[in-house]
Amino acid sequence: MSAYAILRISGSDATSFLQSQLSADITDVTRQCYLLAAWCDAKGRALCTLRVLADGKDFLLLLPADLAPAISRRLHMYVLRAKVSIADESADWVLQAGIEEATLSHGEVERDAQGFWLGLDTGSGPALLRLQRADADNALAPAGSNSWQLAEIDAGLPEITQATSGQFVPQMLNLHWLGGIDFHKGCYPGQEVVARLQYRGRLKQHLFRLQWHGEQPQPGDDVLTADGKRQGTVIRAAHEAEAEAGTGRLLAVIRLTALEQTLATAAASLTLLELPYPTPAD
Repeated sequence: MSAYAILRISGSDATSFLQSQLSADITDVTRQCYLLAAWCDAKGRALCTLRVLADGKDFLLLLPADLAPAISRRLHMYVLRAKVSIADESADWVLQAGIEEATLSHGEVERDAQGFWLGLDTGSGPALLRLQRADADNALAPAGSNSWQLAEIDAGLPEITQATSGQFVPQMLNLHWLGGIDFHKGCYPGQEVVARLQYRGRLKQHLFRLQWHGEQPQPGDDVLTADGKRQGTVIRAAHEAEAEAGTGRLLAVIRLTALEQTLATAAASLTLLELPYPTPAD
């Protein structure tokens, strides 16, 4: 079973529908450009993170498979009288990953007869996502593979799954630094909370990249200080295939006040690493 699902949003109101639901500006999605976005609840908490890709007049949403049934059902609730159809096309597509020899810049899209190429900058070099028809020849690694998870961690890209759904405002996931939030496009679920944090609040925790040593942490695991106090949450983690056993990298949302302390999960020590993009102070 694939680690990722594909939802097709179609109909004459598809653009306006997604514009009223997602944190990013959907009008910026073109044949040459995809976006990272969040879909939030009324409290501004990200229920999922996803990639939005144009397919003609339709849109394809790429998201973790464990969330797809719940997200699809919940999206249907918002359709109301809009001329929109939502279909799960996960069985029709395969999402793969290529870590080397990428020619596209981050966010760029190219299409061929079999599907799409999506560019990504991992911080240590370019990479590609390949979305292609399920009946085409599959030569790359599955997008859920450890090597791809590690590449996305090094790119500082959050991924919300069942273990972390509904816990974080998008800014805590660094989406405002990744082009995943537009603060001028109008209303969507949770927009008031997201805007209030941006203009009137103070971001007290956000996404960091860390090295782990020990047992591999899992999404949803607590990040702790030496006194056992919870200071954050693991978002995604992967091991280093070519390194010694018991080490890898992860992304976690961590309180800023805890950064000068020793951090760990229940079974692994943690060391802060740099992210590949600027994270300016408030």
